[in-house]
Amino acid sequence: MLKAVQKLVSGMAVTVLLLLGGPSSCAAVVAAPVQSLPESASAKQRAGSVFEHGLLWRVEKSGLAPSYVFGTIHSEDQRVLSSLSHVTQALDSAQRLALEMDLNAAATGFVLQAMVFSDGRTLPSVVGKALFERTAAAARDHGLTAQQIVVFKPWAITTLLSMPKATTGVFMDKVLYDEAREQGKRVFGLETPEEQVAVLDGIAMKDQVRLLEDTLAHYHRMPEMFEKLINAYLTRDLGSMEALYDKYMSDSSERLTELLRERLLVERNQRMVTRMMPLLEQGNTFVAIGSLHLPGEQGILRLLVGQGFRVERVY
Repeated sequence: MLKAVQKLVSGMAVTVLLLLGGPSSCAAVVAAPVQSLPESASAKQRAGSVFEHGLLWRVEKSGLAPSYVFGTIHSEDQRVLSSLSHVTQALDSAQRLALEMDLNAAATGFVLQAMVFSDGRTLPSVVGKALFERTAAAARDHGLTAQQIVVFKPWAITTLLSMPKATTGVFMDKVLYDEAREQGKRVFGLETPEEQVAVLDGIAMKDQVRLLEDTLAHYHRMPEMFEKLINAYLTRDLGSMEALYDKYMSDSSERLTELLRERLLVERNQRMVTRMMPLLEQGNTFVAIGSLHLPGEQGILRLLVGQGFRVERVY
């Protein structure tokens, strides 16, 4: 069964984020950097509108070669992949690549195995017959049969149904990974496979079931939401992407919404910045992480400013 669904869920093995998860030859970076804020600028100014527009950011500190942080979207949409032409120069000049998770076979295999029950439980036994039948109907849109999803955990099938149907498996993060490997660069994961899995696998089963219910209730709206998300990404509008995420999550209970924001974004942002620091201190590092991790008071760009880095938008 795992071999039959491995291609379909390959994107899930890269990230357990509900929405972004969560892309070989390209042209040079063409957009000029904006001026950095003066040192007297308040933290709110630095964390606000300046970080709500842009995908590629130069990260600098006195005495260090510049590094770059790039916001990705875990998608195989050709429009998204074409936008990588704007980051080639930065990637080519870097000595190493850091992703949310290393995309080697062992890591993706671990995540794939973690998505299914191994203790005798099944999806129908956990969610009930009626909800399972609704889930199976939606899963057919993704090329999966009811028999194939029987062993999926609720968080895993929820993640699958919260993403566009995978067709090629060639998504943005994988393109960057393959390009870096081809250039002989070392690739680092900012999180371990175990940490990525724990973000959702560690949620109480009743909450996993509630997330599945919420996803199915609004499943018919997913194509429209995906299109809005991609359009916001293509215009480099992090603020709109964040608003779309908030709107999507508002359909869940306030308690569950806050729990997910804490687990999916806040805790992971802090962990990834901590892991990022030794790489940035070496300079010439290219970091590629989901775009929703970048903006906001607790976003990665704001946290890097707090670590003494100057952050400038490039694209």
